[in-house]
Amino acid sequence: AQPVEAGLRAHVRVVGKAAGTTEADKALALERAKIVANYLVSKGISQERLHSEGQEGGSQSVRFVVGQLPY
Repeated sequence: AQPVEAGLRAHVRVVGKAAGTTEADKALALERAKIVANYLVSKGISQERLHSEGQEGGSQSVRFVVGQLPY
């Protein structure tokens, strides 16, 4: 089997979200994004193609933004 990286040419922004606006919520959102990014690295995605960030407010989730240029 080929590593996942073989088919990926784009850069990915991994955005963690947490409900609320406190510093703890911001830290939780960033931690969610980092956990997902680390999982992608473990599956063969180059760390250089990933950027993790946290956003406050909204749902408790992680989303991906895929682009051609580094973030």
